[in-house]
Amino acid sequence: MRDDYAEMGNFDRYSGQKAARNYNQISDGMKSMANAAKRKFAKDYPEVKVKIDGRQGWIIVNGVKAVNVSSASSRPMSIEDMVDQMKQAYLGHPMAEAKLKSSIRRIINERGTGNPAIQAEERALMNAVVEFSDAYMMTMGMNPGDSADAKRVRNTINDIINSVMGVL
Repeated sequence: MRDDYAEMGNFDRYSGQKAARNYNQISDGMKSMANAAKRKFAKDYPEVKVKIDGRQGWIIVNGVKAVNVSSASSRPMSIEDMVDQMKQAYLGHPMAEAKLKSSIRRIINERGTGNPAIQAEERALMNAVVEFSDAYMMTMGMNPGDSADAKRVRNTINDIINSVMGVL
């Protein structure tokens, strides 16, 4: 009888009771989400080895712990969040802030008016927008690499600019 319990899965072979789950072990629902994220990531990067460590609660990308999906992790995450973290682990950087700021400055410099008389004002406006977006993303706990979060910040900045311009 005891072997029958063991064959049913998740039962302790000797006591016949349900085995205790490891604190960091992945839940069944999270495991299916992790598998979906693995399949989605594999479409973009088929050459990369991805493993799901169900006992420790990690998705491992090329031998590097990329995503904490354990039952003890702090927040639930979507499949897109998992894929983003897997990409960041594979590419080796989470889009470093300095690189992000220099990219934003380069884009704004290319799209500026080119008028030397208001160059200082353009620079001040650019710096204010960059500083605000950084502060807003940090306070709201957003991911700079997530396009949905970037769109949210852009909409917020546009709302502020539109309200100021509506007064003028």
